[in-house]
Amino acid sequence: AGLPVLVEGRAGTGKSSILRQIALDNGRTPVDLRVAMMPPEDIVGIPKPKGNCFTYLAPGWVAEASSDKGGKLLIILEEIHLAPPAMHAALYQLLQEKTVAGVDLGCAWIAATANPPEQAGAGFMADMPEALLDRLEVVDFQNNGESEKWLQEFAGNLSIPKSVQEA
Repeated sequence: AGLPVLVEGRAGTGKSSILRQIALDNGRTPVDLRVAMMPPEDIVGIPKPKGNCFTYLAPGWVAEASSDKGGKLLIILEEIHLAPPAMHAALYQLLQEKTVAGVDLGCAWIAATANPPEQAGAGFMADMPEALLDRLEVVDFQNNGESEKWLQEFAGNLSIPKSVQEA
């Protein structure tokens, strides 16, 4: 419980569209991050020298998105199976700590998308580190009504503690 969702399904079946609609239906701002095309700095922040050490400046999407609706976001990590190894540590931090450059994204919901092995080719989930997969609840998305219903319920069942739901 409390894990971000990894929605695995064929390309063009509506995974991202349904996730965006879930965000809007729940008063959240969808933030699409194409992690296969991003450098790690776009997740963890940009290093800024400060004396003998450095701090991190938050990427633009963090400042823009976290101020919108009080940080009520659905961060969608698009095609996570294609993320290069250099991105994995940044994704660990986002998935586990929900912080980026010192900005607390604890109120955010996080979901990821991936294509199945027959469409994904090299770099599919078999190549994803187990530690990354352990931070995600995988759902097989067939867009047959069952998966869509499950996704509609994920906000209440996986992303928000019961005590927050009832408040």
